[in-house]
Amino acid sequence: MRIAFLLSLILILLVSQTTLFGQCISKPQANFSLRDTCGNDTVKFLNSSQGGETYIWKFCDGDTSIDRFPKHYFGDHIHAKPCGATLIVLDSNECLDTIFKWVIWYANPNSDFTYTYSGKNWSFLANPSGIKYRWFFGDRDSANTRNASHTYKDTLSSHKVCLEVTNAAGCISQTCIQTKTVEISTLTKPQGFKIYPNPNSGSFEIELEVAKTDNHIEIINQIGQTVYRAEFNQSPQRLDLNLSKGIYLVKVIGIREILIHRMLVNK
Repeated sequence: MRIAFLLSLILILLVSQTTLFGQCISKPQANFSLRDTCGNDTVKFLNSSQGGETYIWKFCDGDTSIDRFPKHYFGDHIHAKPCGATLIVLDSNECLDTIFKWVIWYANPNSDFTYTYSGKNWSFLANPSGIKYRWFFGDRDSANTRNASHTYKDTLSSHKVCLEVTNAAGCISQTCIQTKTVEISTLTKPQGFKIYPNPNSGSFEIELEVAKTDNHIEIINQIGQTVYRAEFNQSPQRLDLNLSKGIYLVKVIGIREILIHRMLVNK
C-alpha cells in the first residue's frame, strides 16, 4: 500500500513539478549502477543518488522495492525481452528525479563434457563454449586446457570429476560426474553359474550350477554403469540385449551371496 501511494503521489508531482509546499528550487539526482548478470543470477543495484530521502524501484517484471540498495531476481522474464529498472528518488521536500537503465544479461557457458576410458587412463573433451577451462579430477590434480587427459593411480576407484568453464562475459558454469572404473579383465574365474556362449554378440544364456530362488541379474560395463538389471526367475535364462562391444561384469545376486562372471561382447 505504501509503494502504491507513493507512486500515485509521484504521478501528480511529475505533472505539476511542484511539491506539497511549493515549487522545487532544486531536486535530488537519481543514479545507480549494476553489474551485468549471468544466467539467472540475482542482480545487485548500487544506488549512488544524491540528496534523496526516499527511493522507489520499479523493475520490468512488475515488482517494486523501497530499499536503498535492492537485490532483485528477474527469473525467466529477463530472457523473454529487453529488461530494465527505474529508480525514483524523492528528497525531504518531495522533489524528485528519475533514471532508467537496462539490465544486460549474458548466457552461461555450456560446461557439459564427454569422456573415454581405458584402464587407468581417462580422456575428457569439453564443449567449445568458453575461453577458460578448469578440470578437477577428484584426486587433488587439475588441468587448465579444453581437452584433458588424466591417469589415476588405480583402476578400482571412484572420483568426482568437475569441469568449470568461463566465457568471454565472465559467466561461469560447472558440471560434475562421478567416475567409477572397474578392472573387469582381472575377473577370469567363473563363480557359481555359466554363461554361454562367451564371447557373444549380446545374446546368451545364464545357467546356475545350483538351483536358487529370489535372485536377480545385474550387468555392469567397464566404467561401472549398470546397463541391465532384472529378476532371475529361471535357470537357464536367455537374454537378448543390445550391448556395445566390450567386457562386462555379470552378477547373479541372491539373498546371501553374489555370484560374479566376466563376459565378452564381440560383435
